Amino acid sequence: LDDIHFDSKKAEKVEINGMKGLFETGTATHDGHPVEWEVGVVLAKEPVICITFSDPESFDDQDVAELKKFVRSFKPTK
Repeated sequence: LDDIHFDSKKAEKVEINGMKGLFETGTATHDGHPVEWEVGVVLAKEPVICITFSDPESFDDQDVAELKKFVRSFKPTK
């Protein structure tokens, strides 16, 4: 990735089913093409790292909703 930019100066703190986490989003380029990215860490029993890269023109609101639903499905182990 080249020309990496962060959407904010601080990662967003989240809680998913009682587990704390941090997520950061931004933009970049890859081989001259625009890319949107997101990196998250969910502090489960073992940390879970979520990394997403997408072409902004082909990643629509439905894709975002499905990805958020997937991340929200994480559950702590007993």
